[in-house]
Amino acid sequence: QLSLVAETPVAGWEYAGKGDCAAILQTFNEPDPTSCASQCSYLMLAFSFDSLRSSTCFCCQDLALSTSYRSFAYARAIRKWDFIGTGKRCQSPVASFSANTLNDCALSCEPTTNPGWFIYTPRNIPGCTCCSGLNPTTELIPIPRFSTPWSHFVYRREVKRVDVPGGKVWSVGVYGDPHITALDGSHYLLLSQGTFSLWHLHGLLTEFQTQDGFKKVPVEWEIFTHYSGHQAFTKGLLLVDNSGGSHRQALEITARDCQWKGRKGSEWIAVQNGDSLSVLDGQDYVSSFIVTRKDGPKGHNLVRLNMQTKDGPTDVAVLSLSCRPQHHINLQMVMNHREDQQFVDGELKVARKKLSLLGTSTDAEFRTNKNWKDLGGSAAAAAYLRTVDEASKMSVLQISSASGRAESIASCSKAEENQAKETCSKHLGAYVDQRNADNAAFFDDCVFDLCHGAGESAAEIAAELLASNQAIQTM
Repeated sequence: QLSLVAETPVAGWEYAGKGDCAAILQTFNEPDPTSCASQCSYLMLAFSFDSLRSSTCFCCQDLALSTSYRSFAYARAIRKWDFIGTGKRCQSPVASFSANTLNDCALSCEPTTNPGWFIYTPRNIPGCTCCSGLNPTTELIPIPRFSTPWSHFVYRREVKRVDVPGGKVWSVGVYGDPHITALDGSHYLLLSQGTFSLWHLHGLLTEFQTQDGFKKVPVEWEIFTHYSGHQAFTKGLLLVDNSGGSHRQALEITARDCQWKGRKGSEWIAVQNGDSLSVLDGQDYVSSFIVTRKDGPKGHNLVRLNMQTKDGPTDVAVLSLSCRPQHHINLQMVMNHREDQQFVDGELKVARKKLSLLGTSTDAEFRTNKNWKDLGGSAAAAAYLRTVDEASKMSVLQISSASGRAESIASCSKAEENQAKETCSKHLGAYVDQRNADNAAFFDDCVFDLCHGAGESAAEIAAELLASNQAIQTM
């Protein structure tokens, strides 16, 4: 069990986990970590404490971290920055400075990187490197052992996770033709088909307690969508968990049968209501996909994206969807902390590039040419999506180009529009308040789809999505 001494906060220091000083500069006999910290000079970047040694306290500028060590390690705390570890360098350095102290390095990099990182190497020149990027698995590169990696102290700009007023971020998702609403409120019609990165969260670090001390793990989830057919409806959805820098688990659903299937390792299994899909990191729980499904008129179909934290398992986002076999999928997403939006890339990201005057986009920057299976999906789903794509290519009536689709947007007659409004009101009336801008946009999208040949089932599936969303509000 974690020693009680390691659970006691030490002012001016961060607990770094199990580790030891690689090059000891000062040695003392002290009864606890707080007393040890008071003995280390201001130039010391770290100390380790082990009550079972003859000398209990070691101060240093080189820190080796590993769960195999017995000692408890601490690193200097810097205001507005979090200590991440040692032994890494920048993939994309944006600036370098000569810095005499750790604090000088932090002040130099503060206006340079957002949110960013800095690496302080007291024995090297220039000594301070500022790094860009969000994802620690791609931005930070391990240093070979012969290059004294323990002297490279890595800090990341502090991120405070603040609850959104009212608890949630609403009206983010994909439905119908497809109409996409991003995290910044931008709303547009997609004029492309294929597989796209819809929502990619990376760069978020979680910290939690284990038997060997506190552990920091980068959380990375990505959601892929496949749009296909005459109106490019959503036919497939793939959730991939790469937290900790390795592929942990995957979850997918297609419009073929609307059944969730999950992969742990190499095996695909059916996922039922209440199932949690998670691969442990050693003995530790890091992250999971949790499926909650209830059929019927007041049913719901939800996936909770959950990670371990200091306060226990926490939902970062909740995905709700409606799916009808041999038709299509609608989905919406709720993120529980506004600050987490900065870690999101993909079609739902904040600060999308400017849309066309018609409110359309091709999203070329988010499209991937990788096969569904190569992205982490199943061979069965990949085969189904190929079949759907081939069927859509055979339709001689299909408008395949983006310009052609854009020209067709206004091709609905007044009579057709009125009929579409009547049908959408029939199915969405119980859920949609036209005085609410988001609800009004959802209704207008329904009218657009029906007016352009989607059929009444599109309104029914849209109503099912709104019913599923109500389940989130009660969570």
